[in-house]
Amino acid sequence: MYPVSKEFLEALDKGVRQNIYGTLVLGNGKKIYLTGEKLTGSVSYVKQCTSSAEEFGVGQLYTGTVKLTVNLPDEKNSELRGAEVRLMFFPDGFSDEQIPLGKWTVTDPKREPNGFISITASDCISKLDV
Repeated sequence: MYPVSKEFLEALDKGVRQNIYGTLVLGNGKKIYLTGEKLTGSVSYVKQCTSSAEEFGVGQLYTGTVKLTVNLPDEKNSELRGAEVRLMFFPDGFSDEQIPLGKWTVTDPKREPNGFISITASDCISKLDV
């Protein structure tokens, strides 16, 4: 478990609004920072295991998918395919305590109206039987 402070846990107990920020790194190395005005709506995350959610067996495959909407009117959605997404989490008032949420690869960017792009990104960790 990632170590967090007592203040962080108290903020969660009190229902302090939480923030998620991140970065997109395109194939050409360009970095796009996903701040409040570029990262809109909710971020959702789904994880699956090929056998059981409770057990990670040798040779089993674990996959996770994150979905988010970004406001990037000047970017082509085709340039986002294969980009790396990293997300960080922290509650208001404790910006020095950031918790990494993960790293994913953009697999399905879809252009939406008004400059928005819906992104589906996946991670894939394989535990090999060696």
